[in-house]
Amino acid sequence: MKKWILVITVTLVLVFAWFLYVPPRWQKIVNRCANYDPQWIGMLDCYGLISIFQPDNSGYIVQDNAVPGSIIAQISSSNSFLVRDDEMYLIDVTPAGGCANNQKGYCRDFQVDGKAKTISYSDPDQTPRYLIINTKTGDEQFYVQPQDASLPDQTIFQTLIGRENSTTWYQRLFDLL
Repeated sequence: MKKWILVITVTLVLVFAWFLYVPPRWQKIVNRCANYDPQWIGMLDCYGLISIFQPDNSGYIVQDNAVPGSIIAQISSSNSFLVRDDEMYLIDVTPAGGCANNQKGYCRDFQVDGKAKTISYSDPDQTPRYLIINTKTGDEQFYVQPQDASLPDQTIFQTLIGRENSTTWYQRLFDLL
């Protein structure tokens, strides 16, 4: 009988320890994440104030941790962003949306100099898709085309475009699962 109690106790301790184990890769992500909340479901990666989530199979969203519920952008895959120093580069695939508050055209919200800013555009093709987000402040730089950015930033955007174009069918399938 004592042997069975010992076996059950050891088993329970091992199961409990398994659930407390945090893989080193995940611990690295949590350590570099500002305002991390263990309740976040679907977080894949985090840099400073900026997190990448996959809340369901519909795609990936980029959020500002300092502004709960604030969606900065949508990206097509977990491979659709690059981080250099404190800047996150990405290609936003969010469809151009109509404006609220009786503004005409298509609107996008950005953070500039620490303040939220809504900018309206007359044509959906004028809405910026190429974003650089400061991971420490959440401030954004935004461009309609890669060539609108500085030369070093253009190179990074071209790398992202190459990633998007080289994504194989099985990588896309994996992103859907």
